[in-house]
Amino acid sequence: MRTQHPSAFRRNYYIGSIGEANCQVLDRYVAEQTSKHPMADPEVQQRLQALQFHDSTIDLGQVITGNYGQFVYSLQVVMENPDGWNEVRESVLAALRTMIIGTAAKKHWRLSRIGMLSNHIHILLGAAMTESQASVSLSLINNLAYVQEMKPVFRFSYYVGTFGRYGRGAVRLQL
Repeated sequence: MRTQHPSAFRRNYYIGSIGEANCQVLDRYVAEQTSKHPMADPEVQQRLQALQFHDSTIDLGQVITGNYGQFVYSLQVVMENPDGWNEVRESVLAALRTMIIGTAAKKHWRLSRIGMLSNHIHILLGAAMTESQASVSLSLINNLAYVQEMKPVFRFSYYVGTFGRYGRGAVRLQL
């Protein structure tokens, strides 16, 4: 890009991620996952509700200022168990939650919320602009496999999407 446009992306730039939903909508959506997917066993339902994670000090719509500019880069990662498998063992679910939190800390991601369910996990986090969506998602999947003795407990695919302060409607062109 710089060879064709030498003055593009000078030291003062802003890059912001967007998605179909904005930060507040997505945060509410993940927070309500245990209500949207209730378990038949009240004990398992309480277990899942107790394992939810939310750090209210993390605002994934907040602009981060780096050495060369400002950015908002927020990701929703969803991983699903294969074949409709439901994991309800408290020790395993707690270990998965702990691993997500530890991985985020080690990678310096701003972890906002984990929506822990028996058959899938939603994770909302902020990453550095230099990290691809794939590298973040694969890092999570690999670390969570480690918790389960490197067994393929999640599908060999994932969903990852960006979001930010604004939804796509704020920038959608009307033709």
